[in-house]
Amino acid sequence: MMKEIRFLKINLSVGEISTLEINPDLIGGKKLALELICPSDPLSESNMLAIATGPFTGKKGIPHGGRFAVATYGIDGTRSVSSTGGRFGIALKLIGYDGLLIEGKAKDLSYISIDGSKVEILDAPYLKGTNVSECKKSLSDGRSIIACIGPTGEMLSPLSVILFDDSPAGRNGFGAVMGSKNLKAIKLSTNEVVNDPCLECPVKCEKRLNDHWEKAGITFMKHIGDKETVRKFVNLCNDLGVDSLRAGEIIEHLPKDTKELLDLLKHVQARPSHVHEDPVKDMMDTFGFCAFSYGTFKVEDYLTIIRKSGFDFRI
Repeated sequence: MMKEIRFLKINLSVGEISTLEINPDLIGGKKLALELICPSDPLSESNMLAIATGPFTGKKGIPHGGRFAVATYGIDGTRSVSSTGGRFGIALKLIGYDGLLIEGKAKDLSYISIDGSKVEILDAPYLKGTNVSECKKSLSDGRSIIACIGPTGEMLSPLSVILFDDSPAGRNGFGAVMGSKNLKAIKLSTNEVVNDPCLECPVKCEKRLNDHWEKAGITFMKHIGDKETVRKFVNLCNDLGVDSLRAGEIIEHLPKDTKELLDLLKHVQARPSHVHEDPVKDMMDTFGFCAFSYGTFKVEDYLTIIRKSGFDFRI
């Protein structure tokens, strides 16, 4: 029998914190995250930000990347979802939650601190305008995993993303949605060691071993040309909380500095976003399998692992 799915629900407007038990038949991942959000103006207090792990998120011996999904009504007003990875989803499960549901708007710039059963909404005016690296350094205490937005999220840019640890999520202004809630960061604290899941995965991770993002970057940043320049640009985008893929598509000449890039992004408009369905990838995300194992494993391999764990699942 599948266990109940336990979410932490936070209303920033009234400071209400509660737990939510969810039907286990929904399992996890993108479909669960999308199920939890309601049609809303993207920058309104009623818009929800849902984060949903899968049952295999962080489970050892299974090809995974700590995968989890983030869903909201994106900056263009459409239902949007992103799958990402890193240590955040694993830490969330270690603390005892399968996901987060955040709504409302804090009165002032704030961050959420989750340390076991202790959950707080804390004021953070000193974090205003900070880059992702600065924000993480300010909040880090050696036992924390942090998700945060950069200055682009605060300025409600359509290109802004949320950086979960070091993994970006959202190609439809997810950072702007978080910024509109006056929410700078989410800090998870655990006494357990949370290693980079890519390094423990039985499938050798292309992302870590072969500079995947830098190689992929050259395919959409043809005007940049060399890998080292792409690497610097991607790192700059991540530190500002910017979607480097979209930024690389629209910027014809590399900005000279951070200020120039921010000035360029002020004039970018939202573009339509669509939820794409792929039965195999949806299955992988539902359970928390790493996207980089797609093509290495066959569908039958995934289904064998799923059924051995007690799930009766068909695609």
